[in-house]
Amino acid sequence: MVIKIKKDKELEMDNSGIITTLLGGMLAIVGGFCATLFAQYMSEIIERKKIKRNKAQELYVMITETENNFISSLYVMHAYIDKGMNLEKAIEVGVNGTNNIYSSANKISSISNIYIEELSEEAETYADMVKKSYIGVLDKILKKESVENIYLEMTDAFTSITLPGKELKLSVKKIINNKQGG
Repeated sequence: MVIKIKKDKELEMDNSGIITTLLGGMLAIVGGFCATLFAQYMSEIIERKKIKRNKAQELYVMITETENNFISSLYVMHAYIDKGMNLEKAIEVGVNGTNNIYSSANKISSISNIYIEELSEEAETYADMVKKSYIGVLDKILKKESVENIYLEMTDAFTSITLPGKELKLSVKKIINNKQGG
């Protein structure tokens, strides 16, 4: 505030300094508030990307484990059938494997639907294919079809999950390798 003294001794006040100070203070407060909001927003985005990348890594491992469980179950069922047509053991292995296969396939679907929406359709297709293929093999064994039919179904099952599994893994790898997490 500037006070000027006129010749006739009246005091005149200059309000421009007060207005400038108030405007500067308000801008500082608003700027500080906006900067804090922006920093929080960016921090949340980074955290979401980290979570997405971690879930993509988990999904990749889960796809690999599902394929391994699938192949292992097929292999064991194949071995029991090969050794004297011990269908009861093959059925037991197949039924026990169903729970693991279904559980893994459902987890793959769930993780992609919740955390990686752009992969949800691809993951859902893969999970359904895994379940359908496994049940196809188990169904042939339960119906006690010929060994040739069972082996053919096993080959078809393995082939049917291989390509979708590779494609899904490639999509997941792209997310994992993206430094920003997608």
